[in-house]
Amino acid sequence: MEERFIPHDGLVPDTPRKGELLVLTNHRVITFIQSNGHKEAFFAPLEEMKGVSVKANTRDMKNLSQGLIMIIVGILAYFLIGYALDSVNIASALGGAIVFVGVLFIARYFFWEEEEEGTITFQGGSWELSFPYKSNKASASVYNLVNRFFQLKLGINIHIARQASAGEGPLDDQPYEAPPAPSSEEYAPGGHPSEDGSLDGTPYEQQPAPPVSEDGPDSPRSF
Repeated sequence: MEERFIPHDGLVPDTPRKGELLVLTNHRVITFIQSNGHKEAFFAPLEEMKGVSVKANTRDMKNLSQGLIMIIVGILAYFLIGYALDSVNIASALGGAIVFVGVLFIARYFFWEEEEEGTITFQGGSWELSFPYKSNKASASVYNLVNRFFQLKLGINIHIARQASAGEGPLDDQPYEAPPAPSSEEYAPGGHPSEDGSLDGTPYEQQPAPPVSEDGPDSPRSF
C-alpha cells in the first residue's frame, strides 16, 4: 500500500482498525465507506482513471440568513409590542433580546472557524469514486494524496507504454515497482506495495469475488 487516508486525520502511516478508509496502492484506488449502517468497498484500477477532483464545501449561509431574519423580527417586535402595550420597556427588552440573538448568528458566520469539509473524487470513463474529508488536518494532506496519485498514474502509463513497445502482456502480468513517495516532514508513508494491490491486514472481512463482468475484473464494484 502506498497511502492511507481517513476522513478526520488525512494521511496516516498505519491502517486503522475501523472506520472509513481510502487506500492508494500501486495498481488501484480502494475505498471502504460506511453508509446507512453498511460497509461498502469500492475498487478502481489506476490505469482506468482519467483524473481526480477536490471539492471543498462552501461556508454555510444558514447562520447569516437566520441572523438577518432575527434582527428584522426583533425590530418589528419592538414597534408592534410597543404600539400594542404602550410599554417601551417591555418592547425594548423583547426586541433587543431577539436582535441580540440575530447578531450572534451573524458573528458566528463571519468569525467562527469551522472545520473544512469536502470530497475527493476519482474520475473514470463513465463512473466516479468519491471519498470525504472532514477536518482541517485532513484538508491539509488532500493535495499530498492527489500528487501521489498522479505520480503513480504516470508510472503506470510509462510502464504500459514500455510493455506495448516490447510486445509484452497485460499490466497485471508483469512486475511493476511504484515510484518512491516524496519525502515529507509531517508524514512518512509506511508499508510496502503489493503486486496485486491486495489489502492484507485490513479490518474488513474478505468477500467472495463476484463473476467477472464484461468491463473486466478491475471494474469498481461494491459488496
